[in-house]
Amino acid sequence: MESKLGFVPKSFDYTSAIINTGDSFRQKFGRFEAKIKVKNPAQVQNSFWMVADKSLPHIDIFKTFNGGKIMNANFWGSENSPQKSEFKVKGIDLSKGYFIYSLDWSANELVWKINDVPVKTQTTGIPQDPMYLNFSLAVKEARNDLNAEMEIDWIRCYQRK
Repeated sequence: MESKLGFVPKSFDYTSAIINTGDSFRQKFGRFEAKIKVKNPAQVQNSFWMVADKSLPHIDIFKTFNGGKIMNANFWGSENSPQKSEFKVKGIDLSKGYFIYSLDWSANELVWKINDVPVKTQTTGIPQDPMYLNFSLAVKEARNDLNAEMEIDWIRCYQRK
């Protein structure tokens, strides 16, 4: 089989998906937000993240893991010496519908928010490269009862004047 754009065609009983703005939109600094609702997050990994031209820098604005919990992260450094800051967000019941996940990114600070409430601030490892948006739903293991969804109502990006 011949790969095209890094993908190898193959039949599965399930699918994963990714949508990104790599060819159409990149931005350095600003506010990045999306209104997202997930269904059965324990069955898959839902993600709203940003990355530059290489695997680093990389920022997870919203990611589900380990039974539907929320984790956000910042990865920076070099391929030979990567660094990371990961944190879990507690107290969010994802079954309640849509939430607005956002990142305020300046030259000196990253601030993650859910429904405009700050959940984490970081002042080290701040990316200085334009990044593009990614939205993905990854199936970690085949299941007969797989019934998961990630709905995105809207996406907004703002740049400071």
